Amino acid sequence: MIAGFFIFVIVLQFAWFGICWNVRLNTPSVKPRLWAYATMKGAKRDYANAASLHPAEHEILLGVLKKVEAKNSTLLTAWVFVGAALLAAVSMETRTLMLEIYAGMTLVLIPFVLSSLCGVRQLDQEEFAKFSTNSHAAWVINGQRALILDMLEKEALFRFSSQGAKLYIPVCLLLFVSTILGRAYVEAEPLDCAATLVCQLSKLGG
Repeated sequence: MIAGFFIFVIVLQFAWFGICWNVRLNTPSVKPRLWAYATMKGAKRDYANAASLHPAEHEILLGVLKKVEAKNSTLLTAWVFVGAALLAAVSMETRTLMLEIYAGMTLVLIPFVLSSLCGVRQLDQEEFAKFSTNSHAAWVINGQRALILDMLEKEALFRFSSQGAKLYIPVCLLLFVSTILGRAYVEAEPLDCAATLVCQLSKLGG
């Protein structure tokens, strides 16, 4: 069973890296999306430089980046909470099979936590220093391209992590419920046997 969980983790990791890498191919489709949002806010195409984003498009880009970073941060908090609950459940569990299941679920959790963690990072001075150009126009174009790629990557990471949460969290809830019911059954069984024995003895005595 543990081997199956390991395989599942490897598949998730490959899927995660594949999403992060292939998202760069969708860059040409970003400008129409940004301009559509800008048009909704009343922007007009009066910007002469077609190589860089319209100021309204750039404002939308920064807004989307801020929003997706906040979503990844919230999801990361949820994953940490789930991880803490798993560790608490492991500390209370004594059955070997359930311990193996919880260990596997903890391994499956790792790619989701990493994806949300990478989704909250931001482009800093070190990233912009890699452009290596003295042209202000080139700085603007390269900077906007880097921001667009950053937005696409963070959206892909959030999509992967949020879709995983829709499946992972209900499964965890079922495991927690089964653990609670299992412990209640194990603890109640001797009491039930004793009660049955007392009842039978009282009938014989009557």
